[in-house]
Amino acid sequence: MEIKRQIISKWFLLNLGLMLFSVVAYGQPDPYQSLNTLRFRNFAPAPPLGWNSWDIFGTTVTEQQIKEQADAMAEHLLPSGYVYLIVDIHWYEPESRRHFYNPNAVLSMDAYGRLIPGLKKFLSAAGGKGFKPLADYVHSKGLKLGIHIMRGIPRQAVEKNTPVLGTNVRAADIALTGSTCPWNPDMYGVDATKEEGRAYYRSIIGMYAGWGVDYIKVDDISRPYDEVQKAEIEAIREAIDQTGRPIVLSLSPGATPIRAGEHVMHHANLWRITDDFWDRWELLYAMFEWLDVWTPYRGPGHFPDADMLPIGVIDFGRPTNFIKDEHYTLMSLWAIGIQGPARVTDLWHHKDLGVFNKEFSRKIPFHCAGLYRVSPVR
Repeated sequence: MEIKRQIISKWFLLNLGLMLFSVVAYGQPDPYQSLNTLRFRNFAPAPPLGWNSWDIFGTTVTEQQIKEQADAMAEHLLPSGYVYLIVDIHWYEPESRRHFYNPNAVLSMDAYGRLIPGLKKFLSAAGGKGFKPLADYVHSKGLKLGIHIMRGIPRQAVEKNTPVLGTNVRAADIALTGSTCPWNPDMYGVDATKEEGRAYYRSIIGMYAGWGVDYIKVDDISRPYDEVQKAEIEAIREAIDQTGRPIVLSLSPGATPIRAGEHVMHHANLWRITDDFWDRWELLYAMFEWLDVWTPYRGPGHFPDADMLPIGVIDFGRPTNFIKDEHYTLMSLWAIGIQGPARVTDLWHHKDLGVFNKEFSRKIPFHCAGLYRVSPVR
């Protein structure tokens, strides 16, 4: 089955353990911690591990494909800690194609302007069930379900001027028609400085929590990180916290500006630091510098996100362009990023080398190599 070939290879299964130590950082004490507003960091104390539908299915993933993926993940990836299964963009667009967006598409939407799964792709959502049946299936496998959303309110809702749940206003009253995504035509921004705008976000996040969603990837929100987006991030953070459900919050796309580091680390569990990462060496090489720049803002429960791992079968059926050595570099880099004390183990000599702070170095003879495990000291 193609879906299994995409996520499972002999090399990949043998090396999943590297990610168990990925970018867990321990920096300086957080001055905001005393405000008791950062409980969300407990939702993902280490970087979330999982699978996202975008790199292989684009906008087209279906319920059956997600269930097949859940079956494969439970058997092959869950034992190594990969727990999140993410349904990426356009689950609400029944006729979506590959990586394209139709500005005239009729989106699946309820009476309150909230997007719901398209029944052509997700038949179990019929009768107002949303993703609840699919979430139940994913949870039954020991996994957690995530979804992708675009920030804002559907343009379709504004055209119909649907009511905003829990308020006396309508979609047009909270929409910012001048705040739009440059690459996707679905949404207008929401004025989250208004209580009614925040109420809209509470209505959609509350619905997702009711479905059993465990992870939300919000797109078109971390670039350019303007004042509209900043207010929307705060509204989403508030809405998630009010549900009482430990929903992990991921922000996209990149590059999130480094000037936003202090704000984003206090509102999201992870945020993209580059545009989409694909299987090209120049993108992998550049990621070394990007990850280094973001080190001051990395810590337990809040992580700069280097994006997905484009390995195996991707992009509607082609094999990755990364060669074996690039696979090793990719997986190793994503697993690095520890700040603070760390224990180093020489894996070839089965020797504990002790605890190091800030740096570790070894003298290695010419034409030789070393293999070390670096684990944060908790």
